[in-house]
Amino acid sequence: MPIETTSEVYLRVRLLVVPQLARHTVLMVMDARNTARIEVAIIGSFRQHFDDVLQARSCCAGAGLVVTTPAGSSVLDRTVEFVRLDIDDVALPDPAVQSVATARILAADAVYVVAPGGYVGRTTCYELGRAIEARKPVYFSELPHDLPVSVPTTHIMAAPAFAAHVAAGLHHWWDPDPSGSPLPGTADMKKAGGR
Repeated sequence: MPIETTSEVYLRVRLLVVPQLARHTVLMVMDARNTARIEVAIIGSFRQHFDDVLQARSCCAGAGLVVTTPAGSSVLDRTVEFVRLDIDDVALPDPAVQSVATARILAADAVYVVAPGGYVGRTTCYELGRAIEARKPVYFSELPHDLPVSVPTTHIMAAPAFAAHVAAGLHHWWDPDPSGSPLPGTADMKKAGGR
């Protein structure tokens, strides 16, 4: 019996816990078994910067990378707070759509944040927190201004450079908490009497 990757285990658990997501998750589990491919997730404000996200996706695909998210090609309505893409199941509520997106992000080998002008946004901050907690290599198009995390300059690069970097296997995780605590920020919280 082949050994499952962390992504496969996570996605298999999602199948058991949230059956209505099974249709979306099964495709991801099948892709996760092909270890020769490098998978990346591209995140950012889809409402404000989706054209930039699509450009980054094109750079990654051109470098031979598999893009786990976004899977869609257009935003349905940019006037709403939580945007949906043309591929999103209209029968699913917003939290379920976000769960599918989060699973795709966590299944990736690296994450690229499209942040024109340093803007990240609320949903992207949530996704980044999950990616950092999962110790995913995270790279940014520009230094983020609305995110309280220290980002090394080695992890800020244009989309073509990111695609070439990851395709060459040079991606690596950076520790946003230099104290060495197991999760970002937990050592400081313990010292300060936090949770």
